[in-house]
Amino acid sequence: NIKRIVLGVRTKVLEGFSLAQALGENPIAFNDMYRALVRAGKSSGYLGPVLERLADYTQSSQQIQARIKMAMIYPIVLLFVSLGVITALMAFVVPKLVGIFEHSRHELPALTKLLIASSNFIVNYGVFLVLAVIGIVFGVRKLLKVEANLRVWHRLQLKLPIIGELVRQINAARFAATLSLLSSSGVPLLQALSIAGQVMSNRILQDSCEQVVNAVREGSSLARAMENAGTFPPLLVRLVSSGEANGTLAQQLENAAKDQERELEMVLGMAMGLLEPITIVFMGASVCLIVMAILQ
Repeated sequence: NIKRIVLGVRTKVLEGFSLAQALGENPIAFNDMYRALVRAGKSSGYLGPVLERLADYTQSSQQIQARIKMAMIYPIVLLFVSLGVITALMAFVVPKLVGIFEHSRHELPALTKLLIASSNFIVNYGVFLVLAVIGIVFGVRKLLKVEANLRVWHRLQLKLPIIGELVRQINAARFAATLSLLSSSGVPLLQALSIAGQVMSNRILQDSCEQVVNAVREGSSLARAMENAGTFPPLLVRLVSSGEANGTLAQQLENAAKDQERELEMVLGMAMGLLEPITIVFMGASVCLIVMAILQ
């Protein structure tokens, strides 16, 4: 696949197209930011250094994604193992232990009745429950393909505790790093802002970036436009203001991107650190309830 794409780009260049135009034939492989940087580097005569910056940016982005995935592996595995253990207890162990109580003439405690009912439900309808969950997942994914539903979900994301902050940090880091790279490579500010907005994954934050573009186009400073949008981290806004004042916007954006990455790691570490004990407590409480129901 990669060989075919590169040979296709080479063929277009040999036919007389510019490198940016040749890359534009494969927009999935080479996004707007990639093509804009190549176009800016070509026009300014600094294509080599621009491509080096682009390589560093791509490598840094991949490292951030890898760190996020590594941080999430352990809590997610722990959660699934906990659910698997509890389900196995309810489906195979509990029925054998409580079977002797079902036909007892004595009135069973409410907790024991609940345990028996839950166990019977899992044994008799567990397969249907799994199918229902799978159906819900596919249904939600289909609903989120509708733009209006996606916007509602993205707005809700920003309001959720911890998750909302995580989404903001991820998008702010992407925005700052992309805008820094584009600005330092000679891409005009308005075009750079539009491309940096497309890098964001949240539709509401994309809309905020579009508001910033319109405000800057009308004559506002970048820092004031970002502050009025109300969705950008305060430190990012201050660094942009400082960069505009002393002519070091690209450098300050790079500093902001690094700071946002550090903040992202801290928030992610806190979120994963909370998920681990919550999962362990959930599993322990579930097993404790099962034991208490049997003992009663």
